Amino acid sequence: EGFWKPIFTSTGITSIENQDIITGTYIKIGRAVHINAYLRSDGIAKSGTAAVYISNLPFSPDDGEYFSVEVGFVGAWAGDHPDGGYIDGTDSRIVLVHRGASDGASSTINAADLSTADNANKIMFSATYFTD
Repeated sequence: EGFWKPIFTSTGITSIENQDIITGTYIKIGRAVHINAYLRSDGIAKSGTAAVYISNLPFSPDDGEYFSVEVGFVGAWAGDHPDGGYIDGTDSRIVLVHRGASDGASSTINAADLSTADNANKIMFSATYFTD
């Protein structure tokens, strides 16, 4: 049991003035890790449309496995906002996704969707994954 520091990452983010971690907790029981976090940002500088991730998981997930991420709240995004995600065990990060239509497939959130304002890009999420 402890705290972790999730961070937004993307090759489309050129700088971030600040990332506020409102909460970032985890519980590890055996190989199972449950994470919970509330994250927001200030003053993101961005370019392009590269995918946006949340990195810095407290433990490395099973290599090559995928695990669902539940998004409970989002606010103050510039474009599409994440309504879900998944942990990519190959890259040890959370991939944020959205659905553009009720009958459409999920698409990756990208740097163009990020707001440059303060107290923006709010996301509250949780997930359970397994370690090696």
